[in-house]
Amino acid sequence: MKLDPQSALRFGEGWIDSHCHLADPRITDPTDVLKTAAAAGVTGFVMAGVDPDDWERQLALARRHPQCLPVLGLHPYFVADHTLEECETALDQLARRLREAPGFIGEMGLDYRSHLVKDSEARQIEILHAQLELADFHQKPVVLHIVRAHKETRRLFEHFGPPACGGMVHAFSGSATDAEFYLAQGLHLSIGGGLLKPENERLDQVVRLAPLERLLVESDSPDQAPPGYPAGENRPDSILPVAARIAELKGVTRDEVLARSRANLLALLEP
Repeated sequence: MKLDPQSALRFGEGWIDSHCHLADPRITDPTDVLKTAAAAGVTGFVMAGVDPDDWERQLALARRHPQCLPVLGLHPYFVADHTLEECETALDQLARRLREAPGFIGEMGLDYRSHLVKDSEARQIEILHAQLELADFHQKPVVLHIVRAHKETRRLFEHFGPPACGGMVHAFSGSATDAEFYLAQGLHLSIGGGLLKPENERLDQVVRLAPLERLLVESDSPDQAPPGYPAGENRPDSILPVAARIAELKGVTRDEVLARSRANLLALLEP
């Protein structure tokens, strides 16, 4: 279940942050964050799910601020920290509550960084597959979190097929080869503050090769703060310097990048 055309008006006429965590408890005054973003021209916000407690905070925030789109899902961090039985209970909750959040499902995925895995690789794959099946059943695009697990994700897609309604790989950090694979699967690449870090030259290559029609811009706030933003205090307006860097790499204007990202995001949400 995607958004009806009227619901897309919730985002206002400005730019859209394609991925953020405005219901994160570290953001103590989301109303102030939204005001600051609006002053910079960012009027729409696609949130991202972590766990059942986060879903409740998102839904409450969206009731107060409808420009914030709630997105429900089980983050790989949650999966790594919980037993399979606990994850399956949360999956049952997710299946029952998806209608409360039309639009995307996620974030879901695989994160194989050694300090996070905790012997959860098989469990992460199982819960990712289950969420992909939910996405296809409910005809929802997905939000993918893939870190150091692109080969495993490729094998999963090659075996079961890509998400039927597309979606995004958020905060994309893979190689050009990885990018080409996801693009071939019909997915969008969402680019965040990592693009502004000098050591991320391979992300420059990804942005150059990816068509503008398949790129999104995101903050992932309050995380992934680019240079100039305190760690853990990233804000949605950081999509502006990210878009400016994409524009530099693509030979277009910043506002063209932001307008294209908005159009791409809304197209993913069309019924």
